[in-house]
Amino acid sequence: MLKVTNLTKNYGQTKALDKVTFSVEKGKITAFLGPNGAGKTTTMRILTGFLLPESGKITFDERSLKLKLSEIINEIGYLPENNPMYSNLRVDEFLKWIAQMKGAHHSENLLEIAEKCGIDKVLDKEIDTLSKGYKQRVGLAKALIGEPNYLILDEPTEGLDPNQKQEILKLIKEVSKEKTILFSSHVLSEVTQVAHNVIIINKGKVVAEGNKEALLKEHLKNATIKIATDAPTTKLRQTLQKIKTIEAIAKTTNRRTGFNEYTIGCKDPEETALKIFENIVRNKWKLTELHTESLGLEELFTELTK
Repeated sequence: MLKVTNLTKNYGQTKALDKVTFSVEKGKITAFLGPNGAGKTTTMRILTGFLLPESGKITFDERSLKLKLSEIINEIGYLPENNPMYSNLRVDEFLKWIAQMKGAHHSENLLEIAEKCGIDKVLDKEIDTLSKGYKQRVGLAKALIGEPNYLILDEPTEGLDPNQKQEILKLIKEVSKEKTILFSSHVLSEVTQVAHNVIIINKGKVVAEGNKEALLKEHLKNATIKIATDAPTTKLRQTLQKIKTIEAIAKTTNRRTGFNEYTIGCKDPEETALKIFENIVRNKWKLTELHTESLGLEELFTELTK
């Protein structure tokens, strides 16, 4: 497990990180979220030894590090924002140079990594001639050299088209079977797709951390339930108003079927939906639709960072 405790970083009079504390579970994909300027990239640069904090502690598998690049170069694979590389080198030359820098050239099978990242067919190409998607793959291959247990990926899908994004996300999911991954992204649909856990940072402070589903349930207690029924409107309203978790009822009429459709704002959607169903059955009304539209990660992000 990667643990960060009270990490603090200042840029002059500006406090970029204010006692940031979080953990990244072993073998999990954890999304690191926050608006621009929240402190994500600063945190990642500290974790990878490129910046030093004013104070704080970082431990990898209970081993405390002094935040020197030499100590963690083989502990962490890092894909920085904008993925800087020597574009005049061939892919194989670049990866061999990275392996030498990490002292991994005798123990690492670069071809195996290239195949895993889907770049084995472009090893003889100059990096400058590659598409953005292939360059990101080369960046991931670079991060995997040295057999790191942890991958830190800063905006790994930035600037990619939808197909390229899906390829990179698929690759991240595949390597997560062997690695612990912390990645930042502004695309919350990607986070929903691949992340197990979420850390949200705002103005240099962690405002939420934990399992994605648990965070949504904890912070977003309100939801919308939609039903379609032949129940008389007045009687149905009188019945629903007795359910304490219901906050609003709006009606529309489905002219094709003759059933009335209702949008119901509520707290505790699971319990509310059950009570709605029980009341409709008790009154022997017909019910053709009942489903919950829960709020998602985007609403959680907005709520915690606005």
